[in-house]
Amino acid sequence: MDRTEIIHSLEAILFAAGGPLAMSELKKVYERVALSLPEPERAPLVAEVKEAVEELKRTWADPEESRGFELVEVAEGLTFRTNPRYADVLRAMREERPVRLSKAALETLAIIAYRQPVTKPEMDQIRGVDCTATLHLLLERNLVEMVGKRQEPGLPMLYGTSKEFLSFFNLGNLAQLPTLREYQELTDDSQREVQELEQQLSLKELSDSAKKLKLNDEPEVVELEAAVKSLKDTENGARASLAAHGIALQDEATGDVAEPLTSEKPG
Repeated sequence: MDRTEIIHSLEAILFAAGGPLAMSELKKVYERVALSLPEPERAPLVAEVKEAVEELKRTWADPEESRGFELVEVAEGLTFRTNPRYADVLRAMREERPVRLSKAALETLAIIAYRQPVTKPEMDQIRGVDCTATLHLLLERNLVEMVGKRQEPGLPMLYGTSKEFLSFFNLGNLAQLPTLREYQELTDDSQREVQELEQQLSLKELSDSAKKLKLNDEPEVVELEAAVKSLKDTENGARASLAAHGIALQDEATGDVAEPLTSEKPG
């Protein structure tokens, strides 16, 4: 297979997979394909996969080639997803409303996201109420998962966010979670713009819930923020980056599509 054939086959694999595939998973596919090839052709085929993936990403990142779906990096893998600018059309097709979580579920999810791994008693202590029902709901929706047991009396179960959590929030990995400090430093005008443009269930709400619970005062969160790479741009920079990929943000309150902010004038 030459480079072009590998790229086209990658598109077919990602389209058929129905979920994010990591580089290691893609390589395994071509290792199996290579078994049917003569020995001299096996290693070169597998070695070509990484470069083919990078070329595929560059091709789909071209802002002049905006389509009804796009190639995105989420949950530590690659997958095809419909373009967010057409979310209202897809909801009309399915006759459904956006997925929403209750305030209790969102607060509990924020605790887990910013304190993981965390035990249920710790969640109860931070929220001041029993989180049993809410935790079961998050487990049923595969947004969180059991990640082990703490080595202390009683061996309490530890919980963390799942790959579905990353996929749901369009995150490549946990390092892309917005820091609590980032939203605290936004100006009033910027905060209003973010609130007008973001969807009902968003990363900002997750961060805000964590702020309200004063998780930013916890030592673990301070350490997490120190470890996580600070995002270089403000929310305007993020939207400008999305605009370069032909992506507009959906306003759930009005159903309108907000125009991406760019420094260039159309036409």
